[in-house]
Amino acid sequence: LKDQDELQNEVDDDKLELINYKEIELPDLSIKFRMKKEKISRQYRQKFIDNRIKAKKYLEDHGLTEIAKNKELYICMEGEYMNRLIFPIYFDGKLISFAARALFPTKTKYLYPPSDEEHNERGRIIYGLDKIFKSEDVKQIFVTESLVDAWIFGGMAVLSKNITNEQIDILKTFNFQKKKLIFVLDKDKINFKWDTDMKGLDLGKSVLKAKVQEWAVSYPQFTSPAHDVGESYKQYGWLETYDKIMSGIVSGDTNLTLKTKLANVGVGKRRRKLS
Repeated sequence: LKDQDELQNEVDDDKLELINYKEIELPDLSIKFRMKKEKISRQYRQKFIDNRIKAKKYLEDHGLTEIAKNKELYICMEGEYMNRLIFPIYFDGKLISFAARALFPTKTKYLYPPSDEEHNERGRIIYGLDKIFKSEDVKQIFVTESLVDAWIFGGMAVLSKNITNEQIDILKTFNFQKKKLIFVLDKDKINFKWDTDMKGLDLGKSVLKAKVQEWAVSYPQFTSPAHDVGESYKQYGWLETYDKIMSGIVSGDTNLTLKTKLANVGVGKRRRKLS
């Protein structure tokens, strides 16, 4: 990774500020996922065991059991992130954020640290950002919406169904090696007549609007019932998932919109009938 002096010679100070992250801490009472239960106090032992069973099922359901063996994970036992699986996010060797995945039914599956004076703005965080600085032999990187999808191809993630202007600036400014970035969209259901949230479609449009030669957008037609990288990987394997991504690359904004609409023919039909 280039040090600050080297970077300062290549970019303006205002751009350098984009990756000048604060180092943060994990939530209080976050216990390592692989901690032996005997080492955990009796007060939290049973709750930890129950949560670890749920976490193992979540990883298994997403085809991540083997990949997770080489990852650093935690389970939070108290506070705002209680009963969530914690995915640390590092840059240049320091903890800059984390994703807290619920291990219980809720609409808010993921929580992140607040964007305040003690933490970094979420809109400037890109999981796996080190990859555009390191590994010169890697010429192509998949950029996914979710962190766990990025695991599968050793890629990066924008941690949302949208991409911010700051994230676009970071990827444009610091991709010194001109690596090809392929932004992979989930195959979400969208009712074009009723929905205001276009989900990954807006992400794809923002990337295409940036008009960066090394960037591409893929709207993969994953084999049903899979609708994202993780589900496709678990159901059909690495090779088919890779093939679907590469064959799903769109030629432009119009092509992306058309493919999305064709994939969502009939979505919302029942709602329209009821209305």
